[in-house]
This record gives sequence, C-alpha cells and structure tokens, in this order.
Amino acid sequence: MKAAFLFLYLIRLLPFCVLHKIADAIGILAYYAVKPRRKVGEVNLKKCFPELNDSQRTALLKRHFQHMAKLMLEYGLYWYAPAEKLRSLVRYQDKHHLDEALAASEKVIILYPHFTAFEMAVYTLNQDVPLTSMYSHQKNKALDEQILKGRHRYNNVFLIGRTEGLRAIIKHLRKKRCALSLSARPRLRPQRFHFRQFLRHSDGHDYRPQPYRRHDQKPKSFPPSPRVKPTIP
Repeated sequence: MKAAFLFLYLIRLLPFCVLHKIADAIGILAYYAVKPRRKVGEVNLKKCFPELNDSQRTALLKRHFQHMAKLMLEYGLYWYAPAEKLRSLVRYQDKHHLDEALAASEKVIILYPHFTAFEMAVYTLNQDVPLTSMYSHQKNKALDEQILKGRHRYNNVFLIGRTEGLRAIIKHLRKKRCALSLSARPRLRPQRFHFRQFLRHSDGHDYRPQPYRRHDQKPKSFPPSPRVKPTIP
C-alpha cells in the first residue's frame, strides 16, 4: 500500500487534465482486465436501458470505468494537494442557503449521490462547513488508516461507524451545529433505524420522517420512478 500512496502523492503534481488522461487509459484497461465487474455492469445496463443497443451500452460502461479511475487517482489531490487546489476545482452554487440554515442553528442533511468522482466536492465543502458523516471501515488496515487520516484532514468532520446506526447521528446533531453529509446509498439495517423529533421547521411543524417499517409489515407501493436516459457520445 505504501507504493500506492507514494504514487498518489506524486501524481497530484501533474496538471489536472493530464491526470484525467492517465485515468482514462487506466479505466479502459480496467474495463478489459476486471471481467467480473464488467459483467455486472453489462447486466445492469441491459436491464435498466433496454432501448440502447450493445455498442451504446458498451460505450457507457467504458465511460463509467474511466470515471472510477479518475476517482481513484484524484485521491492524491484529496489527501495531499493544498486546500487551495481543491477550491480552484470546485464551484459552489447557492451555498448561501446552507450557510444561512447553519447560522440559524437549523438541522441540515446534505444528500449526495454515491457515484464515482463525488469526493472532491465533499472534501472542499468540509474546508468551510463542519460535517457529520458515516464511515465503513476497510479490511486493509493501512488503507483504512489513510482514508481516516484524509477524512480528518481539516479537523472539521465527525465520523460515525455504520454499525452505530442513526441514533448516534441524531445525538451528535442535537449537540453540534453541523450538516449531516449522507450518501444516497446508505447501508443501514432496518432494525437500526431510530427517528426522533429533531427536524422542526420555523413554522412549528414537525417534518420528521416516519419510522422505517418492520420486516413483517406489508410494504407500501410507490409509483415508478421516471426513466432517465444517459448521454451517449
């Protein structure tokens, strides 16, 4: 792992566009080399986008592998590059809404998609905003230590293990003025869901979510989500 960390430390010195060119090449190699993950992607795309032909789905899957490679190489920036470097690569839009809510001691949940290169925005935001987030420990001890060190780089984050559940998050949010950064793909067990009255609007209305249904309860039916067509070059 030390060699991998050294590689990331050195590659951060390259121009951002060059780093992405290298990631594109690595992504294509990974597409052909990592056959099990490629098969999973092929099955998923065929089920989700049956209207696309094979060449379109292949192009889409290759782009995904390239974006995953960009995420991996960009960790050199997240962990080792100057804070100003990250700021120069991220653009805020309507951030004043978040600042005003936190200044008014309102509870805020930032929901972001768990897709490829999302970390740069989180690392940059954490420079300005205290965050609370969930963390899953890695099996590799050296990697786990490095990821935790990177997450705490700005000494402005509070991490909670996924096994602790939402009770620990709510307890922390009650005490601290911070935002909850929550991935759109949380892996929480249903029996660990504990909702309490901690979200209250200024009009006095309680907007807390309903408790998660038990496994023996009949699931509710929801209307199908609208289909989103990917952009194919």
